[in-house]
Amino acid sequence: MILAGKVDCVDEEYFKEKIQPLIDGKQIKFIGEIGHEDKVQLLGNAKALLAPIQWEEPFGFYFVEAMICGTPVIANRRGSVAEIIIDGKTGFIVDDIEDAVKKIQDIGKIKRLDCHNHAKNNFSSEKMTAGYLQVYEQVLRKNSKDEIE
Repeated sequence: MILAGKVDCVDEEYFKEKIQPLIDGKQIKFIGEIGHEDKVQLLGNAKALLAPIQWEEPFGFYFVEAMICGTPVIANRRGSVAEIIIDGKTGFIVDDIEDAVKKIQDIGKIKRLDCHNHAKNNFSSEKMTAGYLQVYEQVLRKNSKDEIE
């Protein structure tokens, strides 16, 4: 397992006490924060992205980054997870660590092309821009209508 990412200063103590002792450099490696090219290579070669999030994630862009690379995601049922991941098709939505461990055994059932296509068709810059414009237009129309009344 490779752990990549920034450890924020507010999380340093927790990381040092709870996570760092588990990193043996063989089975579990920590490589820290990485750049775009390294991220694409890491995600593209990964069997899965494990995301045991513990908060109401507003939008997990890293889920989309993994899926565009063809990598399925296993994530806790929190925040936007159910809006991004198609359970059983682009990954698995789980309720706890025990459920995640079970789903790791099934990760081979997920087709990498399905992950890529889902991300491309729903979260491309063109698709997201069109969605934002649609929302902005709705807000502007509502505000214009409210001003008239």
